[in-house]
Amino acid sequence: MRLMLGGDLAGFSSPGPADHAKLIIGGGVGRFYTPIPMGDSVAVDIFLHPNGPLACWASALPVDDDVILAGPRGSKLVPTDMTHLVAIADCSAFPAAARWIKETDVPIDLIAVGPGLPYLGSLLDSDRIRVQQLPEDRSGAAILASLQSIEPRNGTFVWAAGEATSLIPARRYLRNESGLDRQSIAMQGYWKFGRADHDHHAPIDERDPDD
Repeated sequence: MRLMLGGDLAGFSSPGPADHAKLIIGGGVGRFYTPIPMGDSVAVDIFLHPNGPLACWASALPVDDDVILAGPRGSKLVPTDMTHLVAIADCSAFPAAARWIKETDVPIDLIAVGPGLPYLGSLLDSDRIRVQQLPEDRSGAAILASLQSIEPRNGTFVWAAGEATSLIPARRYLRNESGLDRQSIAMQGYWKFGRADHDHHAPIDERDPDD
């Protein structure tokens, strides 16, 4: 569901495709989403599921509700030396994947995990985008196999976001075997199976946290 946020947006800026801002509703409940700047408004696309407090709130069509949009705290722009993007995303990360597609003009290998790929619609109607669609698999084996089938090149940048546990094998491969430097890798666990309100800043792999 797409929510359009208006009102006092003075100073709001979101120049990075992987930006995230916290949408806070009544009672102080909040979750992080990819902001989508749209002129004088900001859109937030919420994946509807029965157990999410903000998904349930959005399902009630909260027209004219007062909310707070906090952030982004910082933005990372598209790397200027990127010549090839490998993007790994599930339904929670498709809004960010859409921003990567719109804000780049390089060849893209998209590994799409689970349902919801039609969200990207006509953005995929381009010869520069190759899509591998995978079923949900928390082991991460399918993501790793797809990633290993893509040959890194000079200027390859890998961005990945989604269920944290499923990204661990891919992260270990990228950091230890792919030959890419760590500045060419950006990964975040947007959510974690069985854990409510997962901190997306937490290490994806607790046995090998970020430096």
